[in-house]
Amino acid sequence: MFSVVRAAGRMDCHTHYVSVSARREKKGSGKVRAVIEQKRELEACKYNNNHCSQEESLTSPVLLAGRRRRSIESTIFYLSLLWVLPVSKSSWGNRSRAKTANLTGDGVGLIDFLINLAALRQSGADMQRCLESLVQLLESYRGRDKVIRTVCYGSQLVGGVLSRRAEADVRSQRLGKSLLLFSAQLSHCRTVLRLFDDLSMLAYSHSYGFGNGEEDAAVRWISVLNNVADQLYYPCEHIAWAADAELIRVKSDKWWLFSTVLWGTSLLLGILRSLRVLLLLRKKLKKRHEGRNSRSQLRRQMRGELLSILSSMADLSNAIHWMPPGFLWAGRFPNWLVGLMGTTSSLIGLIQMNAGSGDQSDTTQSSPE
Repeated sequence: MFSVVRAAGRMDCHTHYVSVSARREKKGSGKVRAVIEQKRELEACKYNNNHCSQEESLTSPVLLAGRRRRSIESTIFYLSLLWVLPVSKSSWGNRSRAKTANLTGDGVGLIDFLINLAALRQSGADMQRCLESLVQLLESYRGRDKVIRTVCYGSQLVGGVLSRRAEADVRSQRLGKSLLLFSAQLSHCRTVLRLFDDLSMLAYSHSYGFGNGEEDAAVRWISVLNNVADQLYYPCEHIAWAADAELIRVKSDKWWLFSTVLWGTSLLLGILRSLRVLLLLRKKLKKRHEGRNSRSQLRRQMRGELLSILSSMADLSNAIHWMPPGFLWAGRFPNWLVGLMGTTSSLIGLIQMNAGSGDQSDTTQSSPE
């Protein structure tokens, strides 16, 4: 009986061993199959990478979605940097250089590129505003006259310098002569345009009258005499121009002399008026009861009068140069010096016009040539 029990126990142990071994063989075969399947997948991927066409790999939905997402993210990042950069502040460049001083490689180059790109965008906006201001200036008659006057005297300045220092250089000498001829044509253009300034000057003189609105008597009478000289200047210049154009049979020399004398008289009266106004403004500035706003306004008016004095003195020096020989420094100015004085006066006139402090009678302050 014991032998039968031992035999049955041996059979149960053998059966259990066989079942455990079978399960292990199944597990091992499953692992082997998984490894084999992974190898097959890797070989299939290698085959696809090696044998698939470039068009199929590029048009893969997964690749296209990833590339599209990365491009959108990079575009948003760059645009946010461009709009956030405070390029209008002068201290931004120093702060950005200080922050990126410790960076190396592509980071510094990328930041510098973005800063330069943003600065270029800002400079483009500034250029657009300058262009719009120039167009608005040229659309008005007074602004166009001042621009032509500046170009006229600037051409005479550069042409005089080239003609004087280019004795051995033939090309520079020819360029200087061309600029002088161009300046003469612009001066003639302004003379023709002033044919229609009589009525505007007459309207201004009539509106000013005897200056009853002026507080100081000296300023009032100087302004009246200045308006008379300006009003007489125009017909004298018109007659001289018509004589040179052979429209009338008179000598133009004396009429050019009359117009130059009237122009110089107007400039001298303008200087005296500005000096008187400066004295009155200085007295007002010394008063203690004046507020900050009134003081700043008085200082602004004083700067405007000083600029008017400088402009009139530069034009007066040219007016004396065009007087008959023997009168002070008449006829002694070279072309470049005449151009320098006229350019200085013209630039001051543009500054005053931009500041809104230009004078209505500024049209007479031009070259009689």
